[in-house]
Amino acid sequence: MESLLSNVTLHPPGLSSSAIVCIRRLCDPKPGALCLWRTDMRPLRDWEKAVAESIEMLTQRAARPALSLVPADAEAVLFLDRSELLACLARDWSEGMTTQWWWKSLFRNTVTAGMLMHQWLETPEYNPGALRILAEQGKVAPFASKLSGNEVVALVRGMTQKFGLAHLQAALDGQFINKETNRAESIKDKEKEVRKTSSWTEGTIDQVEEGGIRDLYVPNLARRSANSGPIPPPWRRFVPESTAPSLGPEQQALIGIGLMLTRAPAEIRKSSFAEAIDRWKTALTGPGSLDPKQEQARTRETNSRSEPSASRHSGLDPESGNVTEKPLDSRFSGNDERTSSPVEKHQYRESRREGQFDIEDASSIVDTGLGGRDNPSMMQSRAMEAAQSGLLNETVIETDLGGLFYLVNLGLYLGLYGDFTTPLQPGIDLSIWDFITLAGRRLVGETASDDPVWSLLAALAGRNDGATPGAGFEPPDEWRLPISWLESFSLETAWRWSSDDDRLRLLHGEGFVVLDVARTSEEPLVQLSHEIKTYGQAVPERIEPLDLACQDPTHTPLEQWLDRLLPYIQARLRRAFGTTDDEEVHRLLIRSRARIRATETNLDVHFSLDDLPVEIRVAGLDRDPGWVPAAGRYVAFHYE
Repeated sequence: MESLLSNVTLHPPGLSSSAIVCIRRLCDPKPGALCLWRTDMRPLRDWEKAVAESIEMLTQRAARPALSLVPADAEAVLFLDRSELLACLARDWSEGMTTQWWWKSLFRNTVTAGMLMHQWLETPEYNPGALRILAEQGKVAPFASKLSGNEVVALVRGMTQKFGLAHLQAALDGQFINKETNRAESIKDKEKEVRKTSSWTEGTIDQVEEGGIRDLYVPNLARRSANSGPIPPPWRRFVPESTAPSLGPEQQALIGIGLMLTRAPAEIRKSSFAEAIDRWKTALTGPGSLDPKQEQARTRETNSRSEPSASRHSGLDPESGNVTEKPLDSRFSGNDERTSSPVEKHQYRESRREGQFDIEDASSIVDTGLGGRDNPSMMQSRAMEAAQSGLLNETVIETDLGGLFYLVNLGLYLGLYGDFTTPLQPGIDLSIWDFITLAGRRLVGETASDDPVWSLLAALAGRNDGATPGAGFEPPDEWRLPISWLESFSLETAWRWSSDDDRLRLLHGEGFVVLDVARTSEEPLVQLSHEIKTYGQAVPERIEPLDLACQDPTHTPLEQWLDRLLPYIQARLRRAFGTTDDEEVHRLLIRSRARIRATETNLDVHFSLDDLPVEIRVAGLDRDPGWVPAAGRYVAFHYE
């Protein structure tokens, strides 16, 4: 039976590959037609077709637990992707309703806290989508309030690792300061910051460790509280749900970070967001931030919120799936023994460092550097706008510009973004969907401005209607082409350089900018000589002077960055496609009819195999990107 069915396509047609269908009972549509005593490679075609039709019929009538209450006698249930499954599992577990037949079928056992944690830790990329569904149903706070501090720490760490948010995790861990930073420079910079900020006391530089600075200053929290109140978490204006009174500080962080990844994915990747978390956490964990009575009350409240089985533990038992006992107060001590559970090794290993989430709630609104002061009604409005721009349900469009999504691979190849092999190298702060939008518009012009793909890209980037792509992205003022980007080009053509009172520029023979930097006090040729030393053998013998046109002074920093990047991309594509015509490049790369299917965690692009240009195939742009941390999704290309 197993051998026969292994060659049968059972996935219902019309559903994305990420969909999960649970069928309670499937009767043999043609009894006696399946011969189990023979060694056929596959069943009879008529039997296989009848089974597929039965599954399709049951799927069409399947209930959606994520959308409505499912009757006990339902024949089948449908989850659009694993985020829906995790959301429904968490909701039912927190409400004590996990006896439904589909949970028993999926997990073969009673749903316990340990089993739920195993499921959520196994695939952290689906957790933000699950939290978003729970938030839409008003269930996210009740679920988070039942989790212990250790469990929340592990969930948050799993998400920050999977989504490439290393700076954010460092801020949460209290290790945002670079350990390799020069000690004297760090102290000097912090002293300047202390003097500039009226809400801090005179700098108290008191604890310096070998290899790095542990505490550079001590905030006077009593004075700050009297003047402006405590600092709120930077996600608050996007995630008002995180302020529910039933939530402890760790639970607030889980909801805030998880929902930010779905509502404002570009915002959470900015370095300013990590800096705001660092300021918030430092202010709320410094000496004098809590008096003993407040700390005792907080500890009692946290312990009373957690389930007995989940409030005192150090991890998951690999045999039973249950949590093991450990006092909650020691979860950040960093002294626990590590278990041999794969889940423990994968997610919990680094989750209990000292001071990781030792934070308190903050109720007043101050300027976090992410948008100024807001009031609760404005925060709720913005959160709803962000939710409406997202993709809670499956979205399917037809587009003539399907090749735009090949730019995902281009961004990965150039190292602008990290892929699944380099999640801790997130790349630039610009949303990858905004990168595709900005680059795509420059490549195709305004000839297809009404194509639905632009609205989809805006939704994927978390942009509301009318929002400018790339808003908030601050590219560097100076441009130095990475040396690895020159490996594909020959040294046959001469480079050209020019300078004026402000800038020194170097142009490659293929027409793209190699250097565009501010002038120094050195002579132009001396400065140029110093700059090109880093390129070594990649520099041609001839570098000729030329009057290069200055960049348009009316262009914004983002437009200037694109002015430098796009000519290189076009030159690289011309070389890859074997053409000198930019219009031909645009036609081959982008103008492909495609059907796009998007959910919270998956993006599937369906092309016609007959229409696939061989140039795309040879260039390798048609490979499946897989999990893309910067995109927050699995991206797959299908050729039919």
